[in-house]
Amino acid sequence: MLLPSLLLLPLSAVAAPTLQQTPFAITGSPIPGVNWDAFSNHTLIPLNDGNFVPSPAFGVGSVWKGQNVTELVLSALQSGYRHLDNSPFYGNEQFVGDAVRASGIPRENLYITTKFDHFNDDDVEVEFQKSLDKLGVAYIDLLLIHFPFVAAHDPAGVWASFESLHSRNLVRSIGVSNYDVKSLKALLALPDRTVTPVINQIKYHPYVQLQQGAVIELADEEGIRTAAYSTLTPLTSETGGAVDKVLTKIGEEEGITEGQVILDWVKSQGIAVVTTSGNPDHQREQLAVFGKDFPSLSKAEVKELEKAGQKHELKKGKPDH
Repeated sequence: MLLPSLLLLPLSAVAAPTLQQTPFAITGSPIPGVNWDAFSNHTLIPLNDGNFVPSPAFGVGSVWKGQNVTELVLSALQSGYRHLDNSPFYGNEQFVGDAVRASGIPRENLYITTKFDHFNDDDVEVEFQKSLDKLGVAYIDLLLIHFPFVAAHDPAGVWASFESLHSRNLVRSIGVSNYDVKSLKALLALPDRTVTPVINQIKYHPYVQLQQGAVIELADEEGIRTAAYSTLTPLTSETGGAVDKVLTKIGEEEGITEGQVILDWVKSQGIAVVTTSGNPDHQREQLAVFGKDFPSLSKAEVKELEKAGQKHELKKGKPDH
C-alpha cells in the first residue's frame, strides 16, 4: 500500500473564520488564525478542510488516565510540544488546562485536541462545553469521536452536532478515532453529511500494519489523514519481536535511537503521531524526529522495517487488539 509522502508545508496562518449565529449557549468564541510559526518543532500535515495538524501531539491517555498531569504537560510544553491530545475519558482535562495556564503560552500558539465520549449520556454540545470549561479554553482545534460505539445511539445526530460546532467556528476541524473500515464507511454514507472527517486516530505500529492497512487505505482514498497512537509498542509492551534487530541496525547506522527509528518510519507514511512519554529526555528525543533537520529513513530502511513487522504480525496469527 502506497501512501502520499509527508508534506512539510509553509508556516502560513490560516485565515480567521467568520462568526455565525450560535444556536446553543456554548460559552466559547470564534476561532482565530493559528500562529504556525510556533510549531517549528513539528511537522505540519495538511488536512482536507484546508487546515493542518501538527505532529507529534503529546497525549495524556495511556498510563496517565485519571492522574494529575499538570507537571507532565508542563514538561512536554517546556520540551517544545505545542499540540496536546486529550479526552474526557482520560479524566484529566482540568489538569491539562492548569498546565496550559501555568505555561503562559498564548492560545494561538497551541493546538488542542479533545474527544467526544458520551459520558453520563451527555450529548455532544453538553460534553463539549464541559471540555471547554475544564481545559479553560474558548475553542478546540480538533474534535474527534473517540470510538464508534460512543456515537452508536445516534450516528447521524452525533456527526450533525460535530458539523454544527464546526460551522459555528467553535471547532477548527472534526474527525474520528478508532474507526475501522465498517464504521468509517457507515459515517461516510450518512445521507445528510456535509463534512468529511479530517483524521482517523488509530493504534498503529510495525506489528499491526496488516490489521490496519485496509482502514488506512480507505482513509487515504477519502482524503482522511491517519494519526497513530501506541507507535512504540515494539519497545514497550511487545518486546523481543522481529523488528528488534532491524531497529538496532538502522539506529546504529543513522546515529539515532530505536524509538526515533519507529517514529521516523511512521512519519515517512504521512501519518501523524501521538506520544505519551513522561521522561523529559524522551520527550525531546521523540519531538526531534519531526524537526526540519532530522534525517529521513531511506526507502530501503522503511521497507526493511515494514517487512520485519509484517512477518511478526503473520507469525502471531491473530489481530493485536
